[in-house]
Amino acid sequence: MFLQAPQPGQVPGKAPRRATTVTTSPYELKRERKFVNSWRDEFDWVRYEEGVLFCCVCRGQLNLADNSSSLVKGTSAFRHDTLLSHGISKRHQHCAVAEKAKGLAEHSQTATIQIKLVLASFVTYMMWRGKSSWRNLGKPSTSPS
Repeated sequence: MFLQAPQPGQVPGKAPRRATTVTTSPYELKRERKFVNSWRDEFDWVRYEEGVLFCCVCRGQLNLADNSSSLVKGTSAFRHDTLLSHGISKRHQHCAVAEKAKGLAEHSQTATIQIKLVLASFVTYMMWRGKSSWRNLGKPSTSPS
């Protein structure tokens, strides 16, 4: 079998894209799609507001997201397979990792602030007890035996 020269618009080494077929059956033409509430349980990143379905993770990371994606823009085409394919897409995965890292950083900053508050309270307490207690902090007590 011999290799053929790529067709115009085709990436060398890749199989040519197959033409997608649009189902135009009478059933599909009359069908009214609706948002299914159980999708919120299955996909924790899906949001449905004002008749529009979108991915809150990708919208939170627009610099990493595929901005041409219908779930970043928002869509009223409610299809389960669209949610499945978006959830496994590389761009969504990158956004999810970045969003998780962002959450961890915020949690770390909150913990650091809490530690600083505890230390400030401790210092205030020690100052209130008196300077002699403060100077002796960490030194072994010299009580007579």
